[in-house]
This record gives sequence, C-alpha cells and structure tokens, in this order.
Amino acid sequence: MTTAADVSTRTPTSSADHRTSAADRSRLALARRAEQARHETRPFGNAKALVCRECGHEQKLGPYFACPECFGPLEVGYDYPRITRDEIEGGPLSIWRYAPLLPVRSDIASIPNTEPGCTRLVPATNLAKALGMKNLWVKDDSGNPTHSFKDRVVAVALAAARELGLRVLACPSTGNLANAVAAAAARAGMESVVLIPHDLEQAKVLTTAVYGGRVVAVRGNYDDVNRLATQIAEEEPGWAFVNVNVRRTTPKAPRRWPSRSPSSSAGGFPGRW
Repeated sequence: MTTAADVSTRTPTSSADHRTSAADRSRLALARRAEQARHETRPFGNAKALVCRECGHEQKLGPYFACPECFGPLEVGYDYPRITRDEIEGGPLSIWRYAPLLPVRSDIASIPNTEPGCTRLVPATNLAKALGMKNLWVKDDSGNPTHSFKDRVVAVALAAARELGLRVLACPSTGNLANAVAAAAARAGMESVVLIPHDLEQAKVLTTAVYGGRVVAVRGNYDDVNRLATQIAEEEPGWAFVNVNVRRTTPKAPRRWPSRSPSSSAGGFPGRW
C-alpha cells in the first residue's frame, strides 16, 4: 500500500532523464570502442617515440640506434593506458601476453612468428638449501623455439621490422642470436642474413644454416663482424639488424611480476613469461 508520505518523498524520473541516461551510455560505449580501435591500429602499440637516455630528445619510432642530438643511447618511450593484471593473465601462453607492455601491435599473436616465452620454472631445491633460501626457481629458456632467451628479443625485433617495411632480418652473431634470427625469418617468410666470424665452430654454423637463410663468414673476430653490421645498417635501408638498428625497439620482457606465492609463479602467471 502506498501512503501519502511515500508519494511525497519519491523523486519522479521523467522520460527526458531516461533519454539523457541512454545517450550518455551510448557516448561512453562509442568512446570506449574508439579508444580500443585506436590502440588496435597502432603499429607499435603503446610505444610513442624513441627517447635519448642522455639528453631526453625524442624522435619517431624507426630503425635508429643513436640520438641525432648527442649520440646518446635510445630507448622506447611509452604512453600506457590502464593495464590490469587480468588483461595480462588472459593473454596467450607466449611473450605476447605482455603485448600491451611491448612496442608491438595488439594483434601481434595472430601474425606468423615463433611464439617464444612462457618457458617453465624449475624448482632448484638443492641449490636453495646450499644458499640458505626457502625457495629458488630457475628459468628454463631451453624451451624456447631455438633453445635460447634470444628468441624473445628477435620476436619483438621481427615485429618492428615488419611495421617499418624492412625486408631482411639480420644480425652479427657467434651462436644463439644467429639461430633465433634465422628461425624467426624462416617462420615469417623473410630473408635472413647472419654475419659470423670466419673461424666459428662448424657445429654452430650448421645450427643456423639449417633454417635456410644466408650465413656470411667475415674474416676477423666478433668486433670486426659487428663493425661491418653497423656499416651495412647505415647503408642498406631495407635491412633490420636485430642488435643494431632495431635494437632499441626490443626491450626485454620483465623477468618478475609481483606474486603472492611461489605456486602462482610456477603455474603460468606471473612467473612465466
């Protein structure tokens, strides 16, 4: 039963109020979709520029490895939106679960790549006892596609090379990086060139050559090979040298994420990346 007091204390809601509320919701939904689309179409995700660590000068993202103002080292600068733990945790079981934190497009996981990351954590019980630690876990990166953590770096470098329109994935190397570059390029259908010292062990040469790319032996030591790579990177605009001109677009994923217990680290997140 409705009393006079009930009627007098109620605030009537008009049809105009309903229309305003619906219009506000519609505008908010459109704004969210526009923001999502803006981030989805950005070729480098939340990265905004290359920033000099010495003088702070900013320049556009590209195949640059030194500040044009002071020749200082460059690093990626970001404009991050709010990123939640659930968003990261819901990502794929590879390095691309951290895509919002990396200079890559949001749909990077759908583009052919070697999908490194999320390698297992192994409990090192005996070593923990010897060191007086309660728990110790060792990251087993032999589970990556070419059995090295270099696969992570190369995956992000490959993404940058694609967005920059570079056609050759390359590096100077004496082992692990060479394998990662050759494998990633083969998976992506790109040409690869690996520069190695002329006296590199034959077994290492074979593990790189098996992916079908070009392996070039350079007379000299690794410093000589690296110097040649830098010269080629400056003279050949279509080449992406992972550890030279696209190096600054390959930040390492975080090695640790705050966790409440060792078991959560072992289970896939936050410890597995």
